[in-house]
This record gives sequence, structure tokens and C-alpha cells, in this order.
Amino acid sequence: MQNKGFLKLVKLLKTDSSQYIITKYFAYGLRFITALIIAKNLSVYYFGIYGFVILVLQYLSYTNFGTNYSFNVILSTDKKIYTEKANLLLSNTLNFNIYVSILLVIIALLSSALGVLGYLHKYLFGDYYLLVIFIAIIQNYNVIFINLFRIYGKLFEINFNIIIIVLSQFTVTFFYNGKELFWALLLSLTFGNILSLVVFLFKSPLKIFINFKFQKNILKNLLSRGIYLLLYNLSFYLIIISARTIVSYYYTVEDFSLFTFANSLSNAVLMLLASLSFLFYPKLLNKFSNYKNLKDIIQFMRKIREIYLTMSFLIVLSSLLFIPLIFRILPKYEHAYFTLEIMLIAQLLISNNFDYTILLIQRKKEKLLTVFGFIAVGIVVITSIIFVSYLHLSFDFVAVSILLSTFGYNIIVIFAGNKVTKQFNNILSLLNYAYPCKYTLPLIVLFVLQIFKLNNFVPGIIALVLFIYMNKKEIKYSIKEGITLLLKKDVVKIMS
Repeated sequence: MQNKGFLKLVKLLKTDSSQYIITKYFAYGLRFITALIIAKNLSVYYFGIYGFVILVLQYLSYTNFGTNYSFNVILSTDKKIYTEKANLLLSNTLNFNIYVSILLVIIALLSSALGVLGYLHKYLFGDYYLLVIFIAIIQNYNVIFINLFRIYGKLFEINFNIIIIVLSQFTVTFFYNGKELFWALLLSLTFGNILSLVVFLFKSPLKIFINFKFQKNILKNLLSRGIYLLLYNLSFYLIIISARTIVSYYYTVEDFSLFTFANSLSNAVLMLLASLSFLFYPKLLNKFSNYKNLKDIIQFMRKIREIYLTMSFLIVLSSLLFIPLIFRILPKYEHAYFTLEIMLIAQLLISNNFDYTILLIQRKKEKLLTVFGFIAVGIVVITSIIFVSYLHLSFDFVAVSILLSTFGYNIIVIFAGNKVTKQFNNILSLLNYAYPCKYTLPLIVLFVLQIFKLNNFVPGIIALVLFIYMNKKEIKYSIKEGITLLLKKDVVKIMS
């Protein structure tokens, strides 16, 4: 029996999916250590400047009109896509992004010439804007290839992309400090992304040809779906980005640094969930496209939902045992703890609609998701401005705005998804399904204990123990079924 379990574990570790997750964990672990070193060696001021660079790169990642998203969705959901058509799809996506890249450079140069960049003098943006534009362009191409490679189940090259960037940044932290480290980090981002692109080009599973020409029907399909998928993804990330923008505008560079630190930690905590969603996304799109009746879809969604939500809560609540140690190591950032905790809860709300969101995208309802996303962005902006401009509260309450907006977004998406699946006929049944007591009670206990301002370790321990006690069966099921899913090598089949 023990040998059988050991062999199953060995088999699991040999799968591409497991190696991807292990690599992702290693990379995030290294990135986390690197982030701590950067935060220490850059000083709070330059860490804020570096955080602004990352914010700008996030904005620039949306400049390709969503063609990377539509490329992924079309290739994943087309039941009978032939190699020739797949080649043309990739070619048109790459060709379009060449024109976008040229446009980006022109806009950047004009902005500099007209003095527009002077409005960002607080963050010294005029000193490094061209390098940031170049990094954004290379990153946009890498994202296209990352989507292509994960569809084909070729995860080794994606692992290389993950490792080379974080490793190059980790390396420079040993040689530079302050302003010099800031420039070294920018150059390491440039080097890592260029090297990744070279690997992708040589290892591409589809033929690459650049001719600056387009097939009108393919480009139309890419843009028509891409723009709405872009708006949806943009609205989704704008929940966080708009909050960061408000903090960067209304508060000091040091406050923005604390907010950025909390956001970085919340992303690091949920690295496993990011890895799982990265692997599941094209597979779920493909599964939903092949199921013929709602009963099969609902059954599959329940399975995925239980795995994904249980793992989300387990990871977030477990992290609350270790995060206080980080603030002991870096006491300068301890005022970011409350912000971090709120952001983690907001991430749980986002995880709560993972299955419904993918189903709506598969049903070509990204327009609807876009509307929902911008409603959530509106909630962030309005409540943040009220908290900041009228009530003059600390930047922690911008994080509260994120929590309110993700809750509103979550409710709307779940209701829209239920209209497709027709699972529940009344609101109470739907809300009980979306927010069962076994998940929500530990969070309520966590918040109540925080009110009494106990030691940061105590509320986390009590909430985690309560969650494990109430979800013993769910945790066991999630681990077992999660391993089963990882052992399956499902990739989208391209017809020759």
C-alpha cells in the first residue's frame, strides 16, 4: 500500500503540470526572498519608485487590444482547428503586435517631447520611460507565446521564462544598492524577457512567419473577441490597479511603498492558486465547449469549485501564521499588515467566481463580464475617493474599497452564471451555495478577533483550526481530486 502511494507520488512529480507548479513555487519563493532584499536595499523611497514601474508595466500589458486573450480563447475552444489555421492565427496575432509596438514607441517619444512626462516627476519617470516601454513590448510577445505553449502542454519553456527573470533579479541584489539597484533591476527585467522570447521563438510548436499582412476574417475575430476580453481583464485588474493609482496620487511615496508591499505579499501567498488557474483555464474552456448538456457542466463545475475554493481558503488562512514573521524581519513595513489581510480576503472573493467566470467566457458573454468589471472598478474609485478626500482616512481604507468592489463583482457574476446553469430558483439557495457557512464562519471569526487587537498570530491560528475542523472532508477530497487532475495530461488537440 505504501509502495503504491509512493509510486503515485513519483508519477505525480514527473508530470509537466507538477513540475510547472514546483517551478512556480520555487520561483515565487525566490521572488519573495528577492522582494524582501529589494525592499531592504532600495530603501522605502526607491521601493516606491520601483513599485510605480511595475504599475506602469501592468497598464502597458493591455496595449495589445486583447489579442493575446482572444488567441488563447479561440485556440482553446475551437473544436476542429487545423494546423494551418492555427499557424495563421499565431501569425496574425504577432503581426498585429508589431504595429502596436511601433505605436507605443511613437506615443512615448511624443509624450516626452510635449512635456507630458513632467506630470510624473515625483516618480522620476522621465529618466527611464523608454526602457520601460521596451520591456513592456517584449513582455507582450512573451505572453502570446506563454498562452500558446500552455495550450500545447509545453510547460518547460514557460518554466524557463519564470525562472530566468526572477533569477536575474535575485542575482543583481548582491551587487547593488539604492539607485544603482533600481537600474540593475530594470536591466535584469530586460535581459530575462529577451532571453525568454528567444527560447519561445526557437521552440514554438507552430510555424512563425512575419509578413506584416493580415487575413481579414482572422484579424476581425481576434479583435472583436479580444477587445471585450481585454476590457474584461482590464476591468478585473483595474480593481487593484486603480486602488494603487489612487494611493500613488493621494499619499506619499512611502505610503505607496507600504501599499505595494502588501499587494506583493498577497500575490505571493496565492501563487499556488495562480498556478492552478493558469493550468485549468484553457482546459476548462475546452471542457465546457465539449459538454452537451447542463447537467454535465454543473457536475463538473461543482467539482472544480470545491477543489479551488477549499485550496484558496486553506492557503490564505495558513499564510496568516507566517506573515507576521515577515513584519518582524522588516519592521519598517509593519503598518501594511491590515492592508495585506484585507487584500487576501478580497482574493478569496475573486476565487469564489472562478468557475462561473470561465463558463461565461466560453458562452461568449465577455461583454457582460466587462460591464460587471467596470461596475466593480467604479465601486473602488468612488469609495476610495470618499475614504481619502472626504473622510481623510489612511491608505488601509483603499484596501477596504477593494474588498467592497470584489464582493459586489462576485455577487453579480454568480447571479449571471446561475442564469446560464439554472441551478437555483431562489436567491437564498444561490447565496447559500456561493457563501456556505463552512467557508464564511472562519472569516467572520477572524475579523471579530482582529477588532480586539490580539497578537497577529492568534486570530490566524483560531481561524485556520476552525476552517480545518469544518472542512475535513472537503480538504481530503480536494487533495485527492487535485492530484488526479494534475496526473491527467489534457491538452487542446490541433488537427493536422
